[in-house]
Amino acid sequence: MSNQKIEIKAAEGTSEIIIREGTALGVFNPKVVGIDGTIDAPYRFIKNRVEEIKPHKQCNIRIALELGIITLAIAEKDPFGTTITGKLTINKDVTGFQINDGRYVLPEDLATFLRTRKHLFKSPDTYNSVFVGLRTFTAKVQQAISAIRSDTGDYESKKTQAVEHNIPKVFTLSLPIFKGMPKIDFEVEILVDKNLNVTMYSSELIQKDAELTALYLEDQVKAITEIAPEIVIINV
Repeated sequence: MSNQKIEIKAAEGTSEIIIREGTALGVFNPKVVGIDGTIDAPYRFIKNRVEEIKPHKQCNIRIALELGIITLAIAEKDPFGTTITGKLTINKDVTGFQINDGRYVLPEDLATFLRTRKHLFKSPDTYNSVFVGLRTFTAKVQQAISAIRSDTGDYESKKTQAVEHNIPKVFTLSLPIFKGMPKIDFEVEILVDKNLNVTMYSSELIQKDAELTALYLEDQVKAITEIAPEIVIINV
């Protein structure tokens, strides 16, 4: 390097200055590795790199049960440590079914909605029963209401009785609740409001969601501790 003088004006707060000459390699900052995947992502990462991430005492697993999330932190004291996150994601077919959304629609509209979801029913016969019941619901209601309009009795009560058994109250779906998981059977109810509109409700879906979330997370923790027992498990 020549003895020429170089004037450097650094911005206020600068703590480091790097001077390069010629073909010196560029300056690269390490990047934090963060990977998001399905619920088994932390396990699969550990299984394939169990030796590379030692010492395991510098790693931890955090479990967020309510969110269905499991997070693996590698080199937990390193600001550039690796984080692998696995998450239970609701199957799009479940969310697309609009069960438990509390929205009431016309029976014929629900029948049309279910037509493209026939393959998710437990059996074709179940689907046909629900579909036909919904499509003929309005006609049956109109006939029943016409028959009691001239009656001076309890109109609302008789109207409810007239439509009580026109469509199946319960049907069974068979599909994975969570993405990438096995199919689960659960029952769905069809509710009718005072305006003779319908909606779908399933307490069993709510229950299985909670139960399976806990079960799947527990299975992942067990699998991880079998191959890396020194990794601490923390519930958050």
